[in-house]
Amino acid sequence: MKRIRIACVAYSSLLLTLSGCCRMGDWHKNTFYQGEPVEQFTKEPQSYIRSLYLYDQLSTVCLFDALWLSGAVRSAYVSAHALKAGKGQEFRNNFLRRQLEENKHFITFYLLSSVAHLDEKDAEWSFSLRVKDQVYTPLDMKVVYLNPEYISFFGKKYNHFKTVYEIKFNALTVDEKPILDSTVQDMALCIRSLSKKMELAWHIPNVEKMLPATEVVATSVAP
Repeated sequence: MKRIRIACVAYSSLLLTLSGCCRMGDWHKNTFYQGEPVEQFTKEPQSYIRSLYLYDQLSTVCLFDALWLSGAVRSAYVSAHALKAGKGQEFRNNFLRRQLEENKHFITFYLLSSVAHLDEKDAEWSFSLRVKDQVYTPLDMKVVYLNPEYISFFGKKYNHFKTVYEIKFNALTVDEKPILDSTVQDMALCIRSLSKKMELAWHIPNVEKMLPATEVVATSVAP
């Protein structure tokens, strides 16, 4: 009987403690304003991130996290930026149009890396783009500083100890035909050194593929 009374007292004390915690939680929220949550646009961009971590036995050699700036990623960036800046639909539409225009000219990646100086001529690692049996060299590779929207897309993969690079490839062949045309299924960002080679691969959704100019004209005049 004594044990039952002790158990009841303990149970009652627990209930009082929990109720007190709830009141304390409400007091904390009411006293220290937490702000209102806003819509997040990170899910879609994160599906376009590819990561590769290379080791030499148990030692880390290099870390790579690459984000392809696809149309879906640029659209998410525009939505996040417009929301943060308090801009309306007209601004969003115009900004999105300019962002998508970039993809007609360039295939672009943001690369987070634990390796510095990759943008230099004699860097330890080199980068290229493989589409089908063709390999393309970058138009430009440079160190950049990410804005808050893209930092949020990378999430926990981003930190200040990594260097951020922008890698740009031409979106058109020498014959002015789209590299990512309707026949392309995937592409890979190739990473090579004198002793190792690696790839980060993306499947190309149909919505991201570009039509050749002749097909665009034919589509526009079709009844």
